[in-house]
Amino acid sequence: MTTGSARTARAMAAALLVTGCAIAQEPGAAADPIGCYQFERGAGATELGLPWGFVLEDAALESEWPVLRRAPDARRAQTATSATERLDHPFGYWARIQVDSIEVGYPGFGGGFVLRLAPSGQDLVGIGRPVGDAVSSGQPLGPRPALAVTARRVLCGAS
Repeated sequence: MTTGSARTARAMAAALLVTGCAIAQEPGAAADPIGCYQFERGAGATELGLPWGFVLEDAALESEWPVLRRAPDARRAQTATSATERLDHPFGYWARIQVDSIEVGYPGFGGGFVLRLAPSGQDLVGIGRPVGDAVSSGQPLGPRPALAVTARRVLCGAS
């Protein structure tokens, strides 16, 4: 390889690397939230009575889920009662609500929780609000304030 062609090859390789980095770091690109999360036991999680955590899956919801009418790309979520145990409620779906935010909830008519979360490093932070009849014992019915929650990303299935 001549000096000129080697220089050209290095310049092309550098250009490809710079282009690849620019694409990977494109502003507004949403981080992939799929994975397992454990709630930080702060005041918000305690007052809301949140479970251990949740799992965001890349699995389609069944067509009869009401949330699909307003969020056609909603995916399945599971409630984590421990590092390895799962339930289908109070969390059953997750959906992007903005480029950098998601909603996690359950579409049941009886109630549950709705979380609106955004990435913070590898974790998700935002607000949680009980909906429907998901009211702590002794609390009045009606609209309740949103409370701060943090969900730490954890290794799925690790205890």
